[in-house]
Amino acid sequence: MNKKGMTLIEIIVSLALISIVVVFLLNLFLNVRNFYNNSKIKADYDMLVSNIVSAVSDDINRYGLESVQEITSVGNHKAYLLTFKTYRPTKLSKKIQKVLEVFPEVEDGGLQYYISYTYNTKYEQPPNFYKSTDIVSDERLTNIKRSVPMGALMDSTRYIHIKEIKDKNNRRIVEIKIPISNPNGTLYDINIYGILT
Repeated sequence: MNKKGMTLIEIIVSLALISIVVVFLLNLFLNVRNFYNNSKIKADYDMLVSNIVSAVSDDINRYGLESVQEITSVGNHKAYLLTFKTYRPTKLSKKIQKVLEVFPEVEDGGLQYYISYTYNTKYEQPPNFYKSTDIVSDERLTNIKRSVPMGALMDSTRYIHIKEIKDKNNRRIVEIKIPISNPNGTLYDINIYGILT
């Protein structure tokens, strides 16, 4: 009777080959997952930058920027009041004014940053209060509030940097910058430029 089975050496060799294949597949899976996570995080940052730049730039181009003024928010940090040359359609005695603000909130034990660009009533403009009253639904639609991806590094001393410069034609240009970077040091700064008229 010829009974043929696997020897101990054949079993060990088979297990070694299977282990090599499993390690290769696991490594491939981890690389694909890391690539996906990094791509998603980059897309989140890119979307945030695009949304904020688009919202503020569209208003600057559409309404003409008259001034940018530092104000104090309820959270006692600095925000900026953008006043445009155009009057509100629903209140022709008041110019369009919006507030650009970066603020932190504690959520689920971590610090989450938000960027908002909105008509609002919660901002103080010493010695008076800045108030946009009678906000209509069309104006509310232009309000945006976006979360910054978790783990982002922000300049907590001054979330928004404003600088006024003059170009070669002697026009006053305002530069609005929100410095943001990810934990790896990649910069995703938000840079917006507008001509003060």
